[in-house]
Amino acid sequence: MLLISIIIVFPILIRIYHALMIYQQSHYKIKSYLKYYASNWYYLLIPLITSIVFLKGDNLGINLLFAINLVLYEVSFIKIRKLPLKYTKRIIRLILFIILFSVPVLIYPFIYPFINLIIILPFFISSLLEKIINTKYLTKAVTKINSFKGDIIAITGSYGKTTTKVFTAQLLEELNPFYTMKSYNTPMGISKAINNSELDLAKIMILEFGATKLNNISYLTKKFKPNIAIVTEIGPMHLNTFKSIENILFEKMKSVESLKADGLAIINYENEYLRQYEIKNTCKIISYGINYGEYRYNLVDEKTLIITRNNKFLYKFVHTSLSSIDISNLMPGIILGIHYGMNGNEIGSRILNIKKPKSRLEEKHFKNMTILDDSFNANLKGALNALDKLSMMIGIKYVITPGIVEQDKLSKENHLILAKKMKEVADIIFIINSKTGRTLYKHFTKNAYLVNSFDDAFFLFNLDNRKRVLLIENDLPDIYEYF
Repeated sequence: MLLISIIIVFPILIRIYHALMIYQQSHYKIKSYLKYYASNWYYLLIPLITSIVFLKGDNLGINLLFAINLVLYEVSFIKIRKLPLKYTKRIIRLILFIILFSVPVLIYPFIYPFINLIIILPFFISSLLEKIINTKYLTKAVTKINSFKGDIIAITGSYGKTTTKVFTAQLLEELNPFYTMKSYNTPMGISKAINNSELDLAKIMILEFGATKLNNISYLTKKFKPNIAIVTEIGPMHLNTFKSIENILFEKMKSVESLKADGLAIINYENEYLRQYEIKNTCKIISYGINYGEYRYNLVDEKTLIITRNNKFLYKFVHTSLSSIDISNLMPGIILGIHYGMNGNEIGSRILNIKKPKSRLEEKHFKNMTILDDSFNANLKGALNALDKLSMMIGIKYVITPGIVEQDKLSKENHLILAKKMKEVADIIFIINSKTGRTLYKHFTKNAYLVNSFDDAFFLFNLDNRKRVLLIENDLPDIYEYF
């Protein structure tokens, strides 16, 4: 029995690693963790049968054989993930809890089929502990916010938040802005960024506000108290939790409606939902767009941008091949630059040297290939924009994508539009085998291939030695479809 217990250690460790990885990639949500295993019930079935039928018996040889089989089964089930487990303090605490709770399995191997129930108990304990820790960190961040004397700018929207934040920070560089790094847009992400930074020299603060369900924005505005709000776009993101576009619009606009009367809101009127929304606030509203709004922009050619205000010429800027979507994400920063008294030369100099965030249609050049890394994009509008850029590139055109996520109600319609565009532009398309990927794949009869992972697709792409261009569109974790 001791030998069997030793062997059983290995599948236990593998399953613990797998569980932690799923839990981390689902943003530490126990419901999402349970949903994943409910969708993969067969993963639990074989160990259950094996353990009950064999490990409880007296035949040592057969028990050893099936204990080894259990190890091989666990190993075979592990898939290559694009996001490996990150050993954060939270995960290390969880590992210690789980090891403690897993000791009975080593003593009584026949209870192995219940390992997932044993593992999940520490998750609940960890959640309670994290709430206590998070409250402490949030309180510290709110205290720093309350003592901050400059403007606090909140950026929200269905998409374009991070790029708008990064562009705005670059345009307002002389104000030494503090801004949240990467895509930190949750209460704890924002708190972490604030607590780890010195704010003494910052004259403004730029925060990204994310929302996956109702009341998320309300909570953020209550805690971080912005006096300037930017709303970039409204679209069908997180429809599985918001249920409707109307709910998304209602929630995002709380960032504007929570402002005091002397606050400022900058809103993208090119977006029809935002344009038609009746704002319940008397604060100052500045709108922008191509065809609508107080400030309008026009791309005269590949490198020239014209800005007008109330249909009167304002500025002419030169840029380095920014797309229409890039300019849209740039406009709030331009408007704030004017608001803070910057002149056209200062703004123009910043625009000329603007740098895009990583993985937002980032261009990477190698010896015989170019990669358009749009892996962080997960919406139809951005995907179509990326395909437009791909169409202008020279070489065999490849696309790797899992499709568009978080748009359950519009999935078929949007994937039909995406497939049509891909057929026009791409020569070879690798579609990741996922729920959204399979929806997209149904629209192809040729030149599209269903693959198990991004790594498989990239391997096949590298078999081609010709001059080629690869668009990576929405490279999300394989398990994302379950959340």
